[in-house]
Amino acid sequence: MQQPGENMAATDSVELRGLCQRETIDVLDAVSLARRISRIDLVNEILSAWCVDQVRTATLVYRAAHGNPPLTDANGRRGTRGGELS
Repeated sequence: MQQPGENMAATDSVELRGLCQRETIDVLDAVSLARRISRIDLVNEILSAWCVDQVRTATLVYRAAHGNPPLTDANGRRGTRGGELS
């Protein structure tokens, strides 16, 4: 994670805006205050961890899908393509 004041290339960061529930912001503010970090640093930490989890999940699903034979229907026919059995 970059520290405040570090030089970031323009392509490293984009702005994220949107409305959030007041409760959510209150918790983010309380935690960031207790940890002595900015709200955006906390949000970046949370989002980064979430992204790592999503990539890990997608990788596991991909590996499981490619390590197993295609699904078959009740008649033993393999997978579907466009809603039709292939």
